Amino acid sequence: MSAVLPDLAPYVPNTIKNLVYAVYTNGASNALREGLNGSLEDRERAVKIAVRNLTEAFITRDMVV
Repeated sequence: MSAVLPDLAPYVPNTIKNLVYAVYTNGASNALREGLNGSLEDRERAVKIAVRNLTEAFITRDMVV
């Protein structure tokens, strides 16, 4: 992912690229991909899981640094 994104989106700001990397590496993209084609409850669950994964990743990262 980190090797392809700069080539596909060379003018996208680094803050956006970092967000894309975080979504991909912390499992949020899998949760969204698996749940967003389902019912309303499945979509809501997928978003909650994605947010939880990202939140946990950033809290852990901030606490370690």
